[in-house]
This record gives sequence, C-alpha cells and structure tokens, in this order.
Amino acid sequence: MILEEPWSFSFWEEADGALVLEVLCGTVGTFEVRVRFSDEQRAAYAHEGEAFVRRLARAVNDAPDAFLPRATTRPHRP
Repeated sequence: MILEEPWSFSFWEEADGALVLEVLCGTVGTFEVRVRFSDEQRAAYAHEGEAFVRRLARAVNDAPDAFLPRATTRPHRP
C-alpha cells in the first residue's frame, strides 16, 4: 500500500509493478472502481506524487462512468 484514505481510496503497486487506484464511489449504494495506471498516469504520478493520486481519485469519484471502460473491476448494477 502506497497511500490510503479510508472510505475514499486505496493506491498500491502490484507484484508486476502496476500502479492501481481503487476508489469508493456512490452515495446510498456504494461500489468500487479499480483502475490500473496508464503510462501517462504513471508519468504524472512520478512528476506530481500524492497530489496526482488524490486528484485522480476525486475525478473517479465524481464521474465513475467515465472510468468504467478501463476499470479492472466493474460495479454490479441492477
């Protein structure tokens, strides 16, 4: 685990070196969106550090549907 904010997001590096951000989304019903960093996001993280992760977590939380096409896990929706 690299960075964690309870009830908001978790950010870690997997064994294969992938950087993963998992964000808790929703209000009444909650779900998690897990995104593996792209090369561009890795570069932004290397340049900006924790600030980039927090900004991306807010973006995922604000508009999770925009991240679902590349999410590694998708929420179960009725």
